[in-house]
Amino acid sequence: MARNTIVCTTKNHFEMTRMCLESLTASIDMAMHEIILVDDNSTDATWSLAENFQIIRNRKGGLYRSWNIGIEASESEFVTVINNDLLFPQRDWWFWVEKSLRETIFEFVYPVDLESLRLSPKIYHLVGRAAKENDLVVHSGFGDIRACCFSGRRDLFKNISSFDERFQVWYGEKDFEIQLIRAGIPYGKVINSFVQHLGSATLTDKGRGAYEAAKRSDYQAFLDKFSSAELSDIGLTLPAFGPHRLLDGASPNCLEGVPTRWLTDHDYDYR
Repeated sequence: MARNTIVCTTKNHFEMTRMCLESLTASIDMAMHEIILVDDNSTDATWSLAENFQIIRNRKGGLYRSWNIGIEASESEFVTVINNDLLFPQRDWWFWVEKSLRETIFEFVYPVDLESLRLSPKIYHLVGRAAKENDLVVHSGFGDIRACCFSGRRDLFKNISSFDERFQVWYGEKDFEIQLIRAGIPYGKVINSFVQHLGSATLTDKGRGAYEAAKRSDYQAFLDKFSSAELSDIGLTLPAFGPHRLLDGASPNCLEGVPTRWLTDHDYDYR
């Protein structure tokens, strides 16, 4: 049995999915992992991947439903959820993720998310610097869980309520984060581990306007579910609707020595 199940969600964008899977399989030992694709009714060549990968169809659709379906199908010790618009420039990214789950108090972790649609030599500089690091570094998370890549023990996902499928493209992971905080479950960012996120590149099938409308609808649904007082009680605040952040924690978490500057609604520059 594989040690880790990697759940990859898909919805069209076959070429990007193929690029993600090529990058992923080159970065891990496949004997330790199984990959499950959960497809949201693709109409392109995505299902041709069934020749080499297990694919489950999400007939009702929805990103967070796809996550739930993939996690439910896993029988591994660990589950890792990824988007199909990721690249894996660091071969040992999983080594540090697994080490953090086995050797620290953290029960849910995520790599540093280098978000950029552009090729940046800075990314590979950071990967090279991480390769020289012998000691695991995990920063305690708070209000900073992002959707593109995260890992935890399968039992954790079974014990915490499933992702809320009422959300479309945002806030499902933030709803889950609130559950972790309330349950006192420690989670954090693995500073030694890096992935490159191509920034919501697969979520705009119906046009930019429809995507923005879905995000705004999710924002309102989140406001309807959690009052400001509820968030305040656990040390979080919800900022006004905007593209660059979802929840604000008391201690913002960022990669030391690598400040970020917001460029567009889906592109960071690391300088």
